[in-house]
Amino acid sequence: MSDFPTPPPDFPPSTLYAPAPWPNLKAQSLCLFTTTSASTTPIDAAWYAPLEANSPFADPAKSGKFLGGLAMVMLVRYEDTPVGPYDELLWVPGRFEVPREGRVDGGEGKEEKLRVTRIYVSTRESTVNGE
Repeated sequence: MSDFPTPPPDFPPSTLYAPAPWPNLKAQSLCLFTTTSASTTPIDAAWYAPLEANSPFADPAKSGKFLGGLAMVMLVRYEDTPVGPYDELLWVPGRFEVPREGRVDGGEGKEEKLRVTRIYVSTRESTVNGE
């Protein structure tokens, strides 16, 4: 773990510093699927974390219209990472209509993509290192 650079000055003390990316992670996962409806607009505020609920990420005019469809709860158990083992819980409410990669004008060239709107992790180290 000494291969990592010196942490930035504002990094939490007594927390392992392991900046992303973390290649070749070993994990097990469980996915539970359901469907959601595009008629749920605006989408339920609970589908976004409180800090993101009022951000551009949750604003359909800026980051894409909610379309619904396949939704998923995913539980991942990472067994071997630079910050040790940890668990992750993700919520994917469905598809969103978003500009294609490289397009910021909102014009033609939109595509549908799934979006993770909530993530919870079980350790401080995995949270602050942002993987």
